[in-house]
Amino acid sequence: MRALLLILLFFNSVFLLAEEKNELDSLLHQNEVLDGEAKIKNLVNLCRYYFILGDSLSLMYGNQAIALSNQLGYEIGVGQASFFIACYWDGIDVEKALEYYEASKVVFEKFDHPWVGYSYNNLSRIYRERGWYPEALEIAIKSLKIFEAQADSNQIATELTLIGYIYNRMGDHRESLKWHRKALNIPHMYVDSATIGIIYGRIGIVYDELAIYDSAYYYNSIAISYFKAIKDYTFLSLWYSNIGNTLLKENRLTKAEEYFNEALKINEKGVDQSIVLINLGNVYTKTGRYTEAKEILDKAIDNCLKNGQASYLSEAYFRKYELAEKLGDKSMALNYFQLYNNINDSILNTEKTNQIAQMRVRYETDQKERQILIEKAEKEQIAKEKALAEVKLYNRNIWIIVIGSISLIIIFFSLYLIQRNRRRTQAEKDAAIILEQEKGIKAVITAQEDERKRIAKDLHDGIGQQLSGLKMGWANLLGDIINKLPDEKDRLNKLSKVLDEAASDVRSISHQMMPRVLSESGLIPAIEDMLEKSLGTTAIKYEFETYRIEGRFKENIEISIFRVLQELINNIIKHAGAMFVNIQLFTNKGYLILMVEDNGRGFNADTNSEGHGLLNIKSRINAINGEVSYDPSPGSGTVATVRVPLT
Repeated sequence: MRALLLILLFFNSVFLLAEEKNELDSLLHQNEVLDGEAKIKNLVNLCRYYFILGDSLSLMYGNQAIALSNQLGYEIGVGQASFFIACYWDGIDVEKALEYYEASKVVFEKFDHPWVGYSYNNLSRIYRERGWYPEALEIAIKSLKIFEAQADSNQIATELTLIGYIYNRMGDHRESLKWHRKALNIPHMYVDSATIGIIYGRIGIVYDELAIYDSAYYYNSIAISYFKAIKDYTFLSLWYSNIGNTLLKENRLTKAEEYFNEALKINEKGVDQSIVLINLGNVYTKTGRYTEAKEILDKAIDNCLKNGQASYLSEAYFRKYELAEKLGDKSMALNYFQLYNNINDSILNTEKTNQIAQMRVRYETDQKERQILIEKAEKEQIAKEKALAEVKLYNRNIWIIVIGSISLIIIFFSLYLIQRNRRRTQAEKDAAIILEQEKGIKAVITAQEDERKRIAKDLHDGIGQQLSGLKMGWANLLGDIINKLPDEKDRLNKLSKVLDEAASDVRSISHQMMPRVLSESGLIPAIEDMLEKSLGTTAIKYEFETYRIEGRFKENIEISIFRVLQELINNIIKHAGAMFVNIQLFTNKGYLILMVEDNGRGFNADTNSEGHGLLNIKSRINAINGEVSYDPSPGSGTVATVRVPLT
């Protein structure tokens, strides 16, 4: 329905509308005096006007516009009136809406009309809601091409994320993320905040379904920040519920309850309350609050019945069945389980009806195309004999094509087998080379770190100790020399300063080569020490947060994480122009995760992939079987995420 409202905003700029009632009076008056195409346009305007008011007069004026358009041969009028009649039926009678959207699409396609993108958009939405995903995807891609040709950045972003959403419904999560990220890459200055929030939220939905809950929480939280900023309470309520659902899956029941209650508070009367009430009832059951669970599940059932939400009603009955089981009421449990089964049977019958309707739509489309071919043949007065000759010629060509195709298939299949064997041999060679390269990289990194340790130890225990002894000896002699040579005091003090700086430089180099705090105290103290020394003396503010970090990790993991963070911080200082950095280190589901977010100018990881710093990071993370990704931070900046398996 939201897509329909956006379309209304577009058409408000196409048709001249007054803001008061006198505009309707003007349209009605003009309808009496105009004729020809001008009257058709006025009738279409009246159809659209009454559709916005939700008045059935929209149908009367729309049908008048279609009748007059057919009489005068003005096909564009048929397409425009059909579109607004479809908009009126949308949400009331989907079958009629589908019929009129199809009619408008045929006309707009024929004349390459700019409105065809909106017909595609609404048809795609109806197909998606019915579960006709291949058809929804095909027509959504057509809509995208239309808006790309019109250079409409906001609508392009909308279509990209809709395509991503369809792929998600089809279960192809990887492809879904690819399309959502394409939408996110469109400059935000050309996309409205609501659309940006939806894109982030749909990425969160994908991660939730992939059970990557930390990422789901992260992207859904960004979506909420956008909806809060524009005070879009409908989406705000929906995404509070989404985060609550993620927390419920993680069994973080107290936090989930907070988000569900917040969703209900924002949307007290909305029909979208049903699923929130059901989930909240589930939380109450799991936490042993059975009386509260019964009250809120009963409210959810009433809401589902009132709004005709069969799928939600099915889940509500199942939760009542679970509650009855907890209470030990076997009779009630059986009753609700039967209701649950009955609803599922009804949903299955509805799906079958939709499938039949889908087949009917396909059949009618084929019939229309065949009718067009027949009419074209009649207009061109093709003789029956010529048609029979063409059929014979067609059949002969088919045989030629079949025989030729079989021959080509045999040839190509033989070539394929030869090529496959070559590729298999080459793949085995490549795999061996890659394995050796990986071993080489690990050996180089290990040797590098060992050499760093050795040099750091030599600097600290050798030159460092010697310089410390020299400083102590010099300090003992300095007073006596100054007493004997008072005129040389300034020179002697300068020499003392040079000696102090040399000792300090040696300690600093030793620390950078291999911080002692990393080997002696562990990763977290080493990071805190490095951040203080790197960022503490700059204008950049920073936060370092840890979660679920217990004990030490393997030495190669601690060294790699420390070096990667050191490289990221150096890049931020040198290139990002950031004023704030947030560093998070935590474990989740067997992974050690490092997230570094800055508010700088950001960068494109694809175009910067050959930089020495990024290649060094990638090599280190690959050596410990981890992965690293770079995403745009909300507003500006970059979020770098490193995930390393601990097992």
